[in-house]
Amino acid sequence: MFRARRRVFLIGRRRIGEADLPHDESFEVSLVVSLLRVIDNPFDEIPLAEVLMSPVIGFSADDLGRIAVAARKSVERRKSEYTQTVIRAVAEDPARYPKLASLHGRCSSWIELYDRLKRHAAYVSAAEIIEEFVRLTGLTEYCSALPDGEVRRRNLRILFAKAEQYHTTLSGNFRDFLTYLDNSITYDKGLNDDMGGQAGPNAVRLMTIHASKGLEFPIVFPPGAGR
Repeated sequence: MFRARRRVFLIGRRRIGEADLPHDESFEVSLVVSLLRVIDNPFDEIPLAEVLMSPVIGFSADDLGRIAVAARKSVERRKSEYTQTVIRAVAEDPARYPKLASLHGRCSSWIELYDRLKRHAAYVSAAEIIEEFVRLTGLTEYCSALPDGEVRRRNLRILFAKAEQYHTTLSGNFRDFLTYLDNSITYDKGLNDDMGGQAGPNAVRLMTIHASKGLEFPIVFPPGAGR
């Protein structure tokens, strides 16, 4: 039902100041960026599905499937509005969708969180939205329990710092920061696949050389250049 849309954040690809953007397929970076996209447009189905099915929100693929079936049967609106519209309806009046009554608690929790962040997005920066989402969902604590927990926590800190620095230097709102992220996205294959794309703060990356690869980094050592 939902097709995955891969976005890869590569350290060193685009910069603001000295620090790098957190990179690659790390779920915590992807989740937070998707959350910002949903706040900007709650009817963008792909990032919405990623946020809803994340461990910190708790919907399953089966839950979203049931919501989609109910939406197709009863909502006379374009497809992109279905999921969020039905979730809000279940949260406000579960009697409207009796077959989804068991999801009332999850729907209510999500709508409460979404509405809170949406209200704040009107007058706070992307960094403050990220900080509030991480705090309210316990995302940092969840990341701590995962493999490479320190790297994941570092990714969140870097993303927050980039959002904060963007707001300070360019005075942009969270939509402007999303545009910046879009301009920083590459669809190249992620690095460090043997660690799920994670790179520690003291990591050394071994990469093949082709085309202009390496030019995005401040320092590159090409071994065997004299051969």
